[in-house]
Amino acid sequence: VEAFNACVASIRAGAKGKKFTGALDHCKRSSRKNYASLLKYVRGLHDHHSKLLVIRLDLEYKKQFCGSLKRSDPVSYAEAKQHRKSFFKHLKKELAAYCLAGYVWKLEYGKIKSYHYHVLLLLNGQHVREDITIARLLGEHWKNIITNGAGLYFNCNAKKFMYKNRGIGMISHDDNAMRKNLEEAVLNYLVKADYYIKFSVKGGRAFGKGALPKKSPSR
Repeated sequence: VEAFNACVASIRAGAKGKKFTGALDHCKRSSRKNYASLLKYVRGLHDHHSKLLVIRLDLEYKKQFCGSLKRSDPVSYAEAKQHRKSFFKHLKKELAAYCLAGYVWKLEYGKIKSYHYHVLLLLNGQHVREDITIARLLGEHWKNIITNGAGLYFNCNAKKFMYKNRGIGMISHDDNAMRKNLEEAVLNYLVKADYYIKFSVKGGRAFGKGALPKKSPSR
């Protein structure tokens, strides 16, 4: 009991120390910086398009390919990174020519899920609809082709009407309520501070987004 109490006291003391609190503050500052950048990006896309079809996908791996089950060959960061690159290469090949307006991705790490991605896609709503179908097709490509059967996905758009503050689906430029939900609920979730990923990727990227178009905003 005395040993455990001493351990707890040591952890509490460390958690109050400048080094630990400084590391937490750094994570929070990074989250705030990403949110400001992402907010500017999405608002810029709305200025260029009268409607955006917003899709959210969670791209994961089956449990047997996660390190939590003590496999000798769980999915590594290098593999997850290559899978992400292959997924976006396919995405741009299939959609960029006529409807892909923008995208955002966030890599996270958990002891149970291991590496997994939260992906936000913003498509030109003047050219496409059927967000649930598009999300399903992309998810199946991740599951069966990109990861060769090791992947899983969750199609958030298939459950979009269950979200209290729904910010996915078709969003018009003048739909202030939906745009507020997108900015305050969806974008905030994408950039929330992750205290584990920095220890896992060791200098690799855990967040990315597209670039705003160079042409002038639409009227």
